Amino acid sequence: MYFQSVTVNLVATVADVVGGWSPIEDINDLHIQELGEWAVSEHNKVSTTSALTFSKVTSGEQQVVNGMNYRLFIAASTSNSVGYPPSTD
Repeated sequence: MYFQSVTVNLVATVADVVGGWSPIEDINDLHIQELGEWAVSEHNKVSTTSALTFSKVTSGEQQVVNGMNYRLFIAASTSNSVGYPPSTD
């Protein structure tokens, strides 16, 4: 199992202390899981080694600034299969 930490910047509204990091209360929220899946997809677009397969967001924090920052810990698996990265021919 491969764990990756990513920071995602998005605009959102939350009643929280501006600038402070706080735990994400519902890590299973669909929006949070979709952000994790998106982050893995973006990683795969620029990876030169092997693709990751998203499993789930396991934990994370959020920060209210001019929008919302997320610090996510993601469970993903990888395999070093022949033919990766995919050919762009």
